[in-house]
Amino acid sequence: ALQELHDQVEDLQKEVRELRDQAEIRKKLELTESEKAKKEEEILSAAGRQYTLLKRNTFGIEYSLNYTYYSTDTIQDYEEATSIVVEQRDNHTLKNALLFEYALLSNITLNLNAPFVYKYDRTGGDDEMDVTDIGDVSGGFQYQPLHSKGGRPAFILFGNYTFPWGRSPYEINPETELSTGQGYPSARGGLSLSKTIDPIMAYGSIGYTYNFMVDNLHQIRRVGDEIKALTRVEPGDSVDLSLGFGLALSYNVSLNTSFQYSCYFGSEYTWDDGTTSKSPNATGATVSIGTGWRISPRSIVNLKVGMGLTQNDPDFTFSMRIPFEFNRG
Repeated sequence: ALQELHDQVEDLQKEVRELRDQAEIRKKLELTESEKAKKEEEILSAAGRQYTLLKRNTFGIEYSLNYTYYSTDTIQDYEEATSIVVEQRDNHTLKNALLFEYALLSNITLNLNAPFVYKYDRTGGDDEMDVTDIGDVSGGFQYQPLHSKGGRPAFILFGNYTFPWGRSPYEINPETELSTGQGYPSARGGLSLSKTIDPIMAYGSIGYTYNFMVDNLHQIRRVGDEIKALTRVEPGDSVDLSLGFGLALSYNVSLNTSFQYSCYFGSEYTWDDGTTSKSPNATGATVSIGTGWRISPRSIVNLKVGMGLTQNDPDFTFSMRIPFEFNRG
């Protein structure tokens, strides 16, 4: 009986050791709270810069590469042709940009974005144009008035102002030249929200863009059968809404997907003869999927592809973002 009791005690001790070993292994595999917060920050950063803030006294630099492709059918009425010719027009835009960020406080981050743009446009097989120049520079901020607690989602207020430093579409010959900027100043403000709903991060944002009028123009354009000079542009404002979610597939890889809807209000154009023209309101929608890849303990590459769902959107977009952070202590 004593030997049987001794064997049972040994079996019980063995089981306790096995349970302890399993608990230690699970503990090692579980992310700490700081590691979990860092991973959530990486997921949101891969989704978009408006969802994250830098830590106080941190300086950030981000390199981004964006490619956009548009294709449309254009109707050409050549004098030598006996009929109207329909040709395909392709537009390729490659934008390199540097984003500089500085965390003034733990809940306020300032940023400056400087792009460099290359555009290539081809109609049919022979009509080609291209341009390489700076784009529109923008500066902005992100502000988090309250930290998220309990079940309350985190929200960040953001805003930026765009300076029309790129080549304006209203100061070139539209038949022989391409622009690299929008041609007018604009101010954008909005709100982003994010919340952890295990095992995903849900996020969304809403923004409003106010576009400023530009005048004192003198751009010669063909309007129907007439030749007129464009003297003033009152660009319409826009509203945008974005929804999406992100998921950590592993410690080194994350996945995110989002849908964005935009509404563009019509613009008004004034000509030298006193007449005006107005473009109609338009809508746009895109769907995108992206990934974040950790290539080193301090470096992450964010990749994203997108597809336009309306005729106002690009057929295809691709972006790559590589952020770097430097803590000043």
